[in-house]
Amino acid sequence: HDYFKAFGQAWDIPPTPEAFEIAFGRVPEESSAESAPANVFPSLKIGKGKQTLSVRGRIDRIDVGETGDVKVFNVIDYKTGKPPRFNQEDVNSGRALQLLLYALAVQRLGMVGPDAKPFQMVYWSIKSEGYALGMTGQGKKANCKPVDVAVWESLVTLLELRLPQLVNLMQIGQFPVYNADPQCTGLCDYRTVCRIHQVRSHGKVWHPVNATANLPEERSATGGSTT
Repeated sequence: HDYFKAFGQAWDIPPTPEAFEIAFGRVPEESSAESAPANVFPSLKIGKGKQTLSVRGRIDRIDVGETGDVKVFNVIDYKTGKPPRFNQEDVNSGRALQLLLYALAVQRLGMVGPDAKPFQMVYWSIKSEGYALGMTGQGKKANCKPVDVAVWESLVTLLELRLPQLVNLMQIGQFPVYNADPQCTGLCDYRTVCRIHQVRSHGKVWHPVNATANLPEERSATGGSTT
């Protein structure tokens, strides 16, 4: 398979799927041992002090291998459609947080070992195109390289800043019906019931607001697999 061939060439010990459907953080309803899934890690903490968020989610797959003497991992999220790709601006706007949150959870919560380092964030289309590197600017997928350390650190710093801000905007009602793509409803199967289509048909515009405010002591945010 192209994926194992590409990463097998980049890693000294090729990637091996080590975990599937691995959860972090419990939902409030899972108060009893019978209802709670096995092997759940703690929630991922994002932000500091009054801006601390508790994030929970479920990661489709984690592959583990080694480069040199360093244990490395890929987080993989399955998609039924065409795999999306993202850049730093997508993280800043909140359009692409999932894979970054998953990779950070694996690292911080020690899901595959306390010293494991993120190598790549990967989308995998189960219907057509196979795997795709999540971030743009990472080179061709046939020549897989690790996420640059400086890029990774800047993304984590940005995430720590922006996620509490985005949650705060939702709390104060700033959750606009908006899509940056003006053609997003053109061929969409759900355009007749889409609120974006309805807003546009009335000539209304509700742009996102970039605002910050203090958060309460702690809030809970939910993450999970999407298709």
